[in-house]
Amino acid sequence: IQYSVKFNGLQSDDFQSNIGILAGDPASPHLWNIFLSDFKTSPHPHDPKLNNIPIPHLEQADDMALLSKSLHGLQIKMHELHHWCGVNFLLINIIKSLAVAVNSPTPSVKLKMGDACIKWTNEYCYIGTVFSAQKHNSFDTHYQTQAKKARNAANVILGLQTHVGAIAPAHGRTLYFARIDPYLTFGCEVCIDLRNSNLAMLQKVQNTFLRAILRLNPKSITAVLFSETNIMPIAYRRLYLALKFLAYLLSLPHSHYARIALDDSMALHSQHHKSWYSDLLQALQKIPLSEPLVLPPNPQSWSSQTASDLAKNLCTLCDKYLLSCLQHLRSRLPLLQGRTDKIDRNVYAPKGLLFRHYLHVDIYDH
Repeated sequence: IQYSVKFNGLQSDDFQSNIGILAGDPASPHLWNIFLSDFKTSPHPHDPKLNNIPIPHLEQADDMALLSKSLHGLQIKMHELHHWCGVNFLLINIIKSLAVAVNSPTPSVKLKMGDACIKWTNEYCYIGTVFSAQKHNSFDTHYQTQAKKARNAANVILGLQTHVGAIAPAHGRTLYFARIDPYLTFGCEVCIDLRNSNLAMLQKVQNTFLRAILRLNPKSITAVLFSETNIMPIAYRRLYLALKFLAYLLSLPHSHYARIALDDSMALHSQHHKSWYSDLLQALQKIPLSEPLVLPPNPQSWSSQTASDLAKNLCTLCDKYLLSCLQHLRSRLPLLQGRTDKIDRNVYAPKGLLFRHYLHVDIYDH
């Protein structure tokens, strides 16, 4: 297979690939972005806007979403995409293409991509996140999907014990972060945990797995699962990652689309409307801590450093909260009281989150 690249009237020399198409090649994403860069839709009064900037379509590689606040506007964009693909020798996968009406009944009007009708749906998956158009919480199905995937991964890991014997806590912790944590945290930057029933599905998977690798019964004290393994409770970990994502957004220039979305979310909050930013603040205020987090007084007070510092502070307060839980249950956990651990050279202090040395003992009965 031979290739050449043509851009701005210049064309490269032919080069050959002896290993098939350049899928997975480091240059492929950049070449695709260049190839797609001339796709534009004509301005329409029903284009969605973020911070007064039209956002008519989104792309993640070749996964595209066309956006409009009207059927007419959406159909125009579909015609334009179909024409552009025809001119550029691309085929649209009609079977995988879906239309969805957000927060409104499914229309009876048929949308067409060329001569093919596009199927209407109430749920769709874009970049791994499942959106539910007709539910009160758009991410209910996403939580269910991720909890199921995490539970399946946990069952596979625990099932290995039939063949390899008991999994040591240290190895179980490694497998947890490799195979289970990615499912439990996927989409946490977008899906802020406000509904307890959704978060409970993820907590159940995490707690069940940690009890299994620590050989604890199903009604054991929950705080011990985290204080002994140095694994943050999933509610805190997801919120920590959301704050790190906020720090990233705040580091972007105001012309970046992701920063535009954040600015729009903050503007909605300032106007007393619900938004991603207001959900994040609410989640920070409701999560159990030994002392409240100090939040910036207004959206203008945030900076990337502020969000990063707040994420670190959340970890510190989570550690203190777990310590207070252990102290509150001192009558039931007398052996876990008064422990000090090495923090720095010649510095020892109590730690609420730490993988304990006794878990390295090879023989479990000991």
